[in-house]
Amino acid sequence: MRRATLFLLIAFALPAVASPKPPLVEERNGVPYYPPDWSHLHISTDVTPSYPSGGMQAFTSYLDYPAEYRHKHIGGTVTLNVSWDSSGHVTSAKVTKSVHPALDSIALRAVRQIHWMPARKAGKPIPISFPFPITFAPPKT
Repeated sequence: MRRATLFLLIAFALPAVASPKPPLVEERNGVPYYPPDWSHLHISTDVTPSYPSGGMQAFTSYLDYPAEYRHKHIGGTVTLNVSWDSSGHVTSAKVTKSVHPALDSIALRAVRQIHWMPARKAGKPIPISFPFPITFAPPKT
């Protein structure tokens, strides 16, 4: 069971602290995909929202990082503020940190297309909202 410290319905981030790179989820078409790092959040739940089948590796199949942008080294971390209801539906998703309009659109579309497993507290599904980072990493030169 995944545990995270999260604050219900209020999303905020503490100042960034250098942390080791998370483990690689998948590499597809030469693009590495990493899971979001939620260690800096303070939200109290037992389980955060999750992709129902296949976890973050399955979620990355909804991200289509265009080769054109990879070759031009257009990338970075798009941060969305995402709200889920207690049944796991995304009720709102907004870009709070933009990288490029096309990458922002890809991230929003991917998050909205999925019916998520809801966050849980004390075994009960709960609504929740917090920052959701998605990193598009262009190849290193």
